[in-house]
Amino acid sequence: METLQEYFQLLARLDAEIERLCRWHGPQLKCREGCSSCCTELTLLPIEAASLRRAFAGLPAGEQEIVRGQARLPGSGCPFLHRERCLIYPARPVICRTHGLPVAYVDPEREVIEVSACDLNFPPEHELEQDGLLFLDPFNEELRRLSEDSWVKSGEMGRIAMRECIGG
Repeated sequence: METLQEYFQLLARLDAEIERLCRWHGPQLKCREGCSSCCTELTLLPIEAASLRRAFAGLPAGEQEIVRGQARLPGSGCPFLHRERCLIYPARPVICRTHGLPVAYVDPEREVIEVSACDLNFPPEHELEQDGLLFLDPFNEELRRLSEDSWVKSGEMGRIAMRECIGG
């Protein structure tokens, strides 16, 4: 449980940085409820899966049935997406939180910053300033550490499909 609390603290810090970037980019960001083209089924680290299981258990019974039904459909995408709305939005994993933003990774060998951004928000010709980038490496490093702690405690290793977080 302690590791899960640390994960929630990591998400709070990440959300604060995301909020800063949303203010920075303002109307440039097209992502909002109803924009779900990047909402595919993903695999998660064990700590993220534990959080999703908890969020799923907290859904009303009707929404749990919707998620279970979608999870049974092959190729249906994210089982938590219903009518263009994420049913577990407050508990969504790191990758879902950061979709659409200009995410930066430092490549120390080449001494460059690699940027990945949604073309809907930032067309290829759009110039991005360094202060407007989400440097995800420190968050990913902490996420990796928490996941290793989670592996040791749960025995669950490797990545876990989102649909495996809903039970029967």
